[in-house]
Amino acid sequence: MNCEMCGTESNLINSLVEGVELKVCKNCSAFGKSIKRPIRRLPPSSSPSSRPIFQKKPDKEIVQVIIDDFSKIIKDKREKMGLKQKELAKYLAERESLIHKMESGSITPSIDLARKLERQLSIKLIEEQEVKSQNLKINSAKLTIGDMIKQKLQ
Repeated sequence: MNCEMCGTESNLINSLVEGVELKVCKNCSAFGKSIKRPIRRLPPSSSPSSRPIFQKKPDKEIVQVIIDDFSKIIKDKREKMGLKQKELAKYLAERESLIHKMESGSITPSIDLARKLERQLSIKLIEEQEVKSQNLKINSAKLTIGDMIKQKLQ
């Protein structure tokens, strides 16, 4: 292997040079600090050939989604509290135009913004849904991006 600083072929040492970990020769290691890493050894029962390449995912996954009628809920609660869009935007440290677009339904808030709205307005905008995982049916042991796209389109 070649030194990552000077390119000479020799025994290499892991070294931290200006905050970057590099494999360098003995001469170039003087520019940084040597890093000694413990060698990780596998337990005897889990040899590489006995371990599965892909781990099985659970059949169902729980995801957080924004409820469908979020715009109506936000607008109704804001009006009930007697706040203007500009005031709510100031409380949330967001732009007034963002509040307007959310209330009109032209954009959906991110999960983080929905959490801010939930705390500020004492409303519920996020719900958890169970989603079944999709099993990819690929004959080959190697999976490419093209294979994934084809499976998605089917």
